[in-house]
Amino acid sequence: MTQAEANEKLCPYCVRSIQNLQKKIAEAEGGSAEKGEAELQLQQTLQESAELAEAALAQSRLLIEIFTKMPRDAIPPSVFALPTEPSRNAYLRIIGLVMDMPHWPIHPQNDQIMNHVKARLHPDKPDLLDYISKDEKQMLSQVFNASSDIVVAAEKEWRANKDQYTKAEFYQDWERVKMELQQGYLPKSSKTNVLAMRSMLLDADAMVNSTPADE
Repeated sequence: MTQAEANEKLCPYCVRSIQNLQKKIAEAEGGSAEKGEAELQLQQTLQESAELAEAALAQSRLLIEIFTKMPRDAIPPSVFALPTEPSRNAYLRIIGLVMDMPHWPIHPQNDQIMNHVKARLHPDKPDLLDYISKDEKQMLSQVFNASSDIVVAAEKEWRANKDQYTKAEFYQDWERVKMELQQGYLPKSSKTNVLAMRSMLLDADAMVNSTPADE
């Protein structure tokens, strides 16, 4: 990684301090102690930026190696794929993606859960789901709304027919989805949800694959 690339990656975090030092150097008198001190600070800041960029790249490679078998062609586990078509499985998977693991419901077809997820995915409302794009959020919102109709209709039918088999099958599907997400996620934390982990892997993958293999 070149110094220019390192500076670019760390720019959002250190640009203000670098700009302040550059301004200080430009305004200081030539040969003055103040200018010399500012130049030294700038050099140290740029070096620290390069070291931070190298550390970030190393951590990204490690993250990809932990979660995938092919570091150079890494992609997040397929279980993190976002549902694109309405279905009962899409409904359950979106709940698992959007809600933090400790808050995963026992009864996923509960009206309160359904409304909670719809509110979090609503494209016109600010939310903590800023680790997915606005387009992804809108797509998930549409898929979940349509999938909710499928689940509501299915629940009405199994209640009317007293179909315990279909009901049990629905809950078995929920247990399977939760297990798949947990196995793909690995570090089970109450502070973060699955979509955040997906975002981290995508960022790590982008950093690793945008860097030449010999660096």
